[in-house]
Amino acid sequence: MGQFDDLGRPYPTLAGLGKSDDSSLFGLGAGVDGGRDFLSLLGQTWPARTAKDAIAALLLPGDVYAGRIDPMSDEGIKKATGLAGLMMGAPLGGAPSGALGSGAVRPAIRDIAEQLGTKLEDLGLNAKTTHWGSDVGQSSYVTPQYVDPFGRRHTFPEVRVSDHAVGPARAAQHLHVQKPSDIDSVLGTIQGRLGPINEKASQLQSTYDAVASNQELMTEIAKLPKDTSRAFKMMKEAGIPSTIDDATVILRKMREGGLI
Repeated sequence: MGQFDDLGRPYPTLAGLGKSDDSSLFGLGAGVDGGRDFLSLLGQTWPARTAKDAIAALLLPGDVYAGRIDPMSDEGIKKATGLAGLMMGAPLGGAPSGALGSGAVRPAIRDIAEQLGTKLEDLGLNAKTTHWGSDVGQSSYVTPQYVDPFGRRHTFPEVRVSDHAVGPARAAQHLHVQKPSDIDSVLGTIQGRLGPINEKASQLQSTYDAVASNQELMTEIAKLPKDTSRAFKMMKEAGIPSTIDDATVILRKMREGGLI
C-alpha cells in the first residue's frame, strides 16, 4: 500500500537500480526501466536535476561501449564535458534561472551593469548601480542622472539589466539590457535625450554671458540680488531675452559664483 501511483504504476525504488546489463555503470544502464524512470523523476527537481546530470555523465563510458551514444554527437560531447568536470572536482552546473536557491547575482549580469555605468560616466552622467537577486532571476538597476553646468538635475529612465523579462507595465518604466550588445542602444537613447538638455544649457550660458558683460545691469541687479522678478524686468529692459525661470537659474549661478 502506498507503493503505486494514481494510475496503478509502481513507484521507482532504489532496488530497481541494481538490475542492469554488464555495460552499465553503477547499475544505472539504459536497459533498466526502473533506473531510467528514477532518473526521469529525479530530473524534475533542482538540485536533484544537477544530480541527474552527474549520473548521466557517469553513464557515458558504458553507453559508448554498448553503442547507445555516438561520442562525437552533441549529446556525447555534452556528457563528456560533464564527466570531465566531475573528474576535476568542478560542479556540473549551477542552479537554473528561477530555481530556488539561485538568488545570488550572476557575475555576467553584474559585469554588464558595471560596464554600462562606466560608459554613462564617460558621457558625463552620474550612474548609481544596484544589484538584486531573487528566485526569479538576477537583475541590476542603473540610474543615470545628469547635472548640467547650471546645477539643474536631469533624471533618465532607470536601466534594467536582467536575465529575465517582466510584464508590460513594469517594462515600460525602464530601459532594458539583457546582453552586452544592448548597451549601445541604451547609450544612444540617453544621448538623444541629452541633446535638448545641452542645447538649453548652451542657451542659458549665452544669456548668462550677456548679463554678466553688462556692467550697468549687473550693478542694478547686485542691489537686489534676491529679487528675481525685478532682475528679470531689468534684463528685458536691457534687451536680453529670457524667461522668469531662466532668470532664476542664471541669478542663482551668479550668487553661487559671488558675482552678485
